[in-house]
Amino acid sequence: MGLAPNSPPSPDSDGGRSGLSLSPMHYGLDGSVRGRKRGPDGPVEKVVERRQRRMIKNRESAARSRARKQAYTVELEAEVSQLKEENMRLRKQQEEEAERRKKQCLQIMDILKSATTVGGAKKSSTLRRTKTATW
Repeated sequence: MGLAPNSPPSPDSDGGRSGLSLSPMHYGLDGSVRGRKRGPDGPVEKVVERRQRRMIKNRESAARSRARKQAYTVELEAEVSQLKEENMRLRKQQEEEAERRKKQCLQIMDILKSATTVGGAKKSSTLRRTKTATW
């Protein structure tokens, strides 16, 4: 294949590499491959150590997150319980108020009914035709 000196290899060829990695290669101005430079054994141990520290921090963070979530859930459950109690109290109060109004209306009706009777004789509550209109 006729490739330019600084062009990346095609996806079909391995570009002189023997690995199966499909990650893109980064080339410097001088044609050298840029990336992490690792010595024989020293830096690999650092990488493993960093990874382990990161995993431990991640585990601790996840544990804190679960604890926060649990505390929030407990708080919400307590609020639900309190709101249910308040709802029951308000419903009972509403029923008592409705019953009080009903009794008050019945009392007013009894008063009005007794006011329509004069001297023990009941007034007629029917409408009567008057002679006000000319036919």
